[in-house]
Amino acid sequence: MKTSIYLLSFTFLLASCGGESSKKGHWNSNDMDRCTSDMISEMKDDPESENILSLTGFTLEEFAACACEKVSQLFDSYSIADADESMTEEEAGMLILSCFGDMEDLIKLGMEMEDESANEENDQEWSEEFKNEFMESCSGDDSEMTAYCNCMLTQLMLNYTVEDMEVLTEEDMIKMDGFEDCVGLLY
Repeated sequence: MKTSIYLLSFTFLLASCGGESSKKGHWNSNDMDRCTSDMISEMKDDPESENILSLTGFTLEEFAACACEKVSQLFDSYSIADADESMTEEEAGMLILSCFGDMEDLIKLGMEMEDESANEENDQEWSEEFKNEFMESCSGDDSEMTAYCNCMLTQLMLNYTVEDMEVLTEEDMIKMDGFEDCVGLLY
């Protein structure tokens, strides 16, 4: 009987001192802190990441907390996630994409970044007037079409010149990189 009481006490002590363990979808605070800290350090070393975040209005800490929460949904602990190399950069990017804001904001951000990186020749071809005309003809008065039209305009600007637009067919647009992503915004 005395042995049973000692074992019961030892088991209770072990369970209470063991701390919270991480599991998929719910990491303990130590794992979340390590993930957030590591992500912030990596992003501080990447000026492009800080530039993107400055455009979204989110802080490094807010973004890292969101991203770590998304990653915790897939892995039992931060150590396992950190060691995992099965996810491509594109898959990882898609996983944390929502941490940058809602989809319409992301599309606008993408358009802003594309505008900044486009060469002068392309900027001259894709004038503000042409872009505005495209948006008006695409969305009309239907505000639900705005995200789709912004996406299509961005993809068209990435893939074609204004001159190409004159001979562009519906089949060309369907084959265009990013077309399916834009259509997905309609649902």
